[in-house]
Amino acid sequence: LSWCKSQRQAVETSTVLEAVGAVLVKIDGRNKVSEATLTVRGSGAPLDQFRVRLPKDAELTAGNPSGYTIVPVTTTEGAAGNRRLVEIRLSEKTSEPVEVHLATRRPHEVGKPDEWSELGGFELVGTARQWGHIAVAVSGDWRVLWGPSQGVRQVDEMPDPLRHEDLVAGFEYLGQNYSLTARVVPRETRITVEPEYLLLVQADRVRLEAKLKYSVRGAKAFILDVDLAGWHFDEVGPDNLVAVDGVAVDESKMLSIPLLQPSTGQMERTAKAHREISPGTKSRAFGGPRPRAGSPGPAVVVVLADDNVELAPDADAIKGLVRQQVVPRMDLPDRQQDPLFYRGEASQAAFVAGFRTHTQTISVDVTTQINLDRLSGIASAALRRRGVQQKLAYKVAYEPVDKLIFEVPRELANSDKLEVLLDGRNLSPVLLNTAVLPGPLDADEHPQRVKVRVSLPGARIGLCELLIRYPLATERLLPKTSTVSKTSTVSKTGTVSKTGTVRTVPLVMPVEGKLTSNKLYVTAPAAFGVRHRGGPWVIHEGNSEWLAQCELTQCNGLPLSATERTDKVVLVVHLEDREGLGSTIVQRCFVQTWLTQTTRQDRAVFHFTSDQKDIKLIVPTGVALGEVELLLDGKRVTAQVTPESHLIVAVPEDANRTENQRIEKREHLLEMRYHFPDARPPPPSLHPWSHLSLEIVRLGREAWVRRMYWQLVLPRDEHVVVGPAGFTSEFAWGWNGVFWGRNPLLQQQQLETWSGAPHRTAVPRGTNQYLFGSLGTVGRCEVWTVNRSWIVLGASGVALIAGLLLIYVPASRHPGTLLGAAVLLLCAGVLYPDPTLLLLQAASLGLALTLLAGLLQRSVSRRRRGTALEVMSISSLEKGSTQTEYRPQSGHWQNAGKQASTAAAPAPAPLPSTASHE
Repeated sequence: LSWCKSQRQAVETSTVLEAVGAVLVKIDGRNKVSEATLTVRGSGAPLDQFRVRLPKDAELTAGNPSGYTIVPVTTTEGAAGNRRLVEIRLSEKTSEPVEVHLATRRPHEVGKPDEWSELGGFELVGTARQWGHIAVAVSGDWRVLWGPSQGVRQVDEMPDPLRHEDLVAGFEYLGQNYSLTARVVPRETRITVEPEYLLLVQADRVRLEAKLKYSVRGAKAFILDVDLAGWHFDEVGPDNLVAVDGVAVDESKMLSIPLLQPSTGQMERTAKAHREISPGTKSRAFGGPRPRAGSPGPAVVVVLADDNVELAPDADAIKGLVRQQVVPRMDLPDRQQDPLFYRGEASQAAFVAGFRTHTQTISVDVTTQINLDRLSGIASAALRRRGVQQKLAYKVAYEPVDKLIFEVPRELANSDKLEVLLDGRNLSPVLLNTAVLPGPLDADEHPQRVKVRVSLPGARIGLCELLIRYPLATERLLPKTSTVSKTSTVSKTGTVSKTGTVRTVPLVMPVEGKLTSNKLYVTAPAAFGVRHRGGPWVIHEGNSEWLAQCELTQCNGLPLSATERTDKVVLVVHLEDREGLGSTIVQRCFVQTWLTQTTRQDRAVFHFTSDQKDIKLIVPTGVALGEVELLLDGKRVTAQVTPESHLIVAVPEDANRTENQRIEKREHLLEMRYHFPDARPPPPSLHPWSHLSLEIVRLGREAWVRRMYWQLVLPRDEHVVVGPAGFTSEFAWGWNGVFWGRNPLLQQQQLETWSGAPHRTAVPRGTNQYLFGSLGTVGRCEVWTVNRSWIVLGASGVALIAGLLLIYVPASRHPGTLLGAAVLLLCAGVLYPDPTLLLLQAASLGLALTLLAGLLQRSVSRRRRGTALEVMSISSLEKGSTQTEYRPQSGHWQNAGKQASTAAAPAPAPLPSTASHE
């Protein structure tokens, strides 16, 4: 190896090119526009120019380059294969990457749909490496069919500059000689329609309401065609989507529905049409229109007849329709008849049915109630605020009505006393004429009557109930045994006789429709006697519910009925019991029941107002009536005993009070105390509970109690678990000394102050006191009580058994079991809160024993485990050194967990013990 002097020679450095392209191809109905962005990088010598070969048949469009110029190359080589060549000349040499924008345009030849067109083709001449992306976007109703390609592959993600709203596909190319060919063809319009037809069958025509649910895919739809198939077109909509002025029907009954703008996707159009029905038609066939669509869907057909039209579907003649039981979601008109639902093909659907029309029929039930209210207590008082209430129940069939006509007494027609209501809404009666029916204005003859008409808020069919109310004029009421003087007055509607007041009550009667029933009910207080005087009315016992209500409220009732229209009823009303007309209202009532193991003692306080001369007391059965202590307004009084073992207490009246003052009710305070001589029946020895049915004192003659408290006092070891029905518990849970118990909201002293009674000796503290509240009159209270020993035994026993199961039975500690027990306890607490709290408190002893059992079981378990360990240690020492020791093979324990459960592990090799070596 020797060194020598080198000769300097100029070496020419070449430029190596690398290009990255981003090409966006936009296709419409006329041109294919390609926008290419080429990023060119040169390695070696600085770059000042390079050449680009354009796609086939592409023409370069004028641009606005910056920093470079684009010069077409007109050499024969540049135009080879219809691919033009352009030269990019930079303003200055550079070694940095250069970004060049090129745009070309190629015409789209619609007449040559079978030719493949090149979408790529931007080739950098002489480049060492070239790659990039091509994005294809199509606007308008065109679609692209991909042809033979080379050096490209389709990708999902494109660079941000190539993302376009009309993008249909993206490709990645590698190399120079890549090719992407495609063919542009018109997009087809694919139409799917699901029609819904509502056929409204009337007496003289059939109205069609069609709802066409279109689904347009592919190219946009400009017009929708529907074959009317014999229907007469009425209208189409909606107006904001359909060019209504352009709707036309040609000679072949083809309905053309132009759209306001070409559309695709989901759309809904409506159409209405009709068909005439000839008079006397007995059978009719209906077929729906046929929308023109590439994929017609199933049609829903709903047939709904008017109320005066009867349809009998002919199952054998019906074609292309299947009866459906599932009701589609459609807004249907209100009709009495049920609609018929079908499903089938619209092009083959044909509904056939028998056809029959009916005329309007009306029937009416009249129910009248005449109420004779109470008097105020004046000796010469007249009947006040008596009223008549009539219910006219019309049944309208086949055709609706919008007005009704009936006859009313003349004196009511011209006054504002007549009320006509429909569904709680007042209607205004209109007088039709002033002509009266024949007959003078006399009690024994027909009163003057006129016809009035009421207009309904809307046409009604089916059941229509009118409620008519009007008052009765005031008449003097006399006792049945009174004599009539020569100066007795005779009113327009009633007379005075020896048997009472004769009252002629005029009635409102319907003019239209068939009368199916005419019933009348007269209700009078117990102090009134009422009967009817002949005529078409007869007594009937049909309404048992009304009779039971009269018996419950202690009213006199007179049920009557007639088979014809009757415009009046003649009643004879007389006064039987003057004192029965008074009323008693108990403002505050306090009853205390004290039970010991063997006896019972009660105390009752009534703060009341009354306008009666005496008060009836209904005392419980078994009370020693001779030993009842009564205090009225703080004064001791005596009572009269009736044959029914009731007590009558006279209410003193102040002689200095005027007539008007006597009408006003005075406040009184009545206090009574009584006991039962018989011993309290003990509970059955075999049952831990006791059912107490306690009757308490109450005021008679329908006295109303506005607020009542009942205090029940029991021995200390007796508890209430179920309170009386109709009462609310008036206590709160809280600490009661040592235990958690029920504390009454009001004590005896507070109840005496509330009722206005004097304070008496309080109930001893060593008792259980319960307070209940109610409204109205209560005669009997039923409670269930349990002895404290039984409560503690039962609750603690259950708690102890449950605790022992949790300790010694592992299955009972399963989460599912515990969850079920918690849910049951929660439900019991929600449904029966008071008994649940009482039992939980009584279960504390069982819980304590359960805790003690758990501690003992844990202590015993520890001792057993210690003894077992000690025995095992001694046993292992007693085995001695002669025991053969096994050592596990290497890796045995590491691989033990990897072996299958059925594979046999290798047996450990025995090692010689120390004794054997010795």
